[in-house]
Amino acid sequence: MTIGVLLILIAALLVTQVVLVRRSASQLRLIVWLQASFWLLAYVFRPLYLILARPVYPNPLDDARLDQVGYVTGLTPGLETVLFGQAVFISVLLLLKARWPSGESSPLGSAPPEAGEGPILWILFGLGWIGRLAYLANVGPAQLALSPFAAAAAPLLVVLSDGSRVGVRARLTLLTFSEVAWAYLFLSKTPALALLSAFILRGMMRMRRAEAIRRLPVIAAAVVVVFVVLQPLKGVHTAATVRSYQNTSHPEVAGTAVAILQRTDLIEAVTDAHYFPRRPWLSSSEYAKRALLGAVPKGPLAKQTQAGILWSRRVRAASYPGPPSSTPVATGPVAEGYVEGGLAGIAIEEALLAAVAVAAAHGLRSPRVAGKLFASVFVFGAVLYEQGALGLSEATAKALEIALAALVLKAVYLGHARLGGRRQTARVGSKRSGGVPDTRSRAVISASRAASGLD
Repeated sequence: MTIGVLLILIAALLVTQVVLVRRSASQLRLIVWLQASFWLLAYVFRPLYLILARPVYPNPLDDARLDQVGYVTGLTPGLETVLFGQAVFISVLLLLKARWPSGESSPLGSAPPEAGEGPILWILFGLGWIGRLAYLANVGPAQLALSPFAAAAAPLLVVLSDGSRVGVRARLTLLTFSEVAWAYLFLSKTPALALLSAFILRGMMRMRRAEAIRRLPVIAAAVVVVFVVLQPLKGVHTAATVRSYQNTSHPEVAGTAVAILQRTDLIEAVTDAHYFPRRPWLSSSEYAKRALLGAVPKGPLAKQTQAGILWSRRVRAASYPGPPSSTPVATGPVAEGYVEGGLAGIAIEEALLAAVAVAAAHGLRSPRVAGKLFASVFVFGAVLYEQGALGLSEATAKALEIALAALVLKAVYLGHARLGGRRQTARVGSKRSGGVPDTRSRAVISASRAASGLD
């Protein structure tokens, strides 16, 4: 099969993936659309650029392994496994989608939220910012423990914010400023992209489809701005570098395109997997141990090498020149599955990813705030479109820690509400006369219990 046919078939499967969920609830549509968009850039547009431009050093997309054998020859085996993986993903998604409800029952999901949802989310958001400030002050453990709370709570606050128009606008402005500021201070695109995803989901829930489609150019422009602005701040001057030597009449466009394609690097991990000489990269016992123990919350002081860093040291370093990356690299289910178990490994990891995607969409519709926060870690992070099973395991540990924190806060909130209800009961009871029950006091007590979410 020629590489052109492979790219067309992969693109067709990604379009099919989007069409399959066109009538599903917006939570699942958002996840599948984000996955399809990222994978289109990673598995179609980046290989297409490599084939046409044949980049060499100092182009940041240069791959000496592919350049040595020819980009077409080097990319073809990897794209064949990508095609197989996408076929498995769509098949499993189609099977699981049968149980997914169509349409929207309400903007906030299929059931009313539990008592204290708003206060709990805002408290977690505040605790997260304490961790972020601790990071800026170089207080490591505090930021490791608390900063993920804000990352999970902020997108949910954007999606679920309701009430008067003035109040909603004020809250959304605060959340926007908060996450954009953190993206700038932390030099990370993830907070800004998570915020953008949350606004997309909010629009999908509240807008008609035609209106949402009209806003797609604005969304695309926002993504480009995030990349163009934040990359130079991180010291990654991809766009400027490409403009300096790219022989084109539109060097700005070429530089920006390369900067975006550099971030969508899953095909590089697939190349790592095909060039790895000693499969599997982890023994079956070691792989199972990392997958199971990785999902167990360990606290901020526990030290464990992330799967993306381990991949860089063991798999990429086996064929790629230069020192291993000090930051976790994106692996994806195709690369991770192939280097662990060939096509069977890909099938297992793609099926797992489809199941987690559907489960995360269900989680966002949960009436429980802990369920929403658990799902938020997957939906508004990058894990569902750029990580394999080991990355999903690590995200599960983080999600459990945040969900447990929400349960503790919920217990405190309900305890405070019960205490308030008892005090109200005592005050009303003291006003009774002659031992005759006061029917009005019963109404007050009932209203108090209902307001605190106890009825």
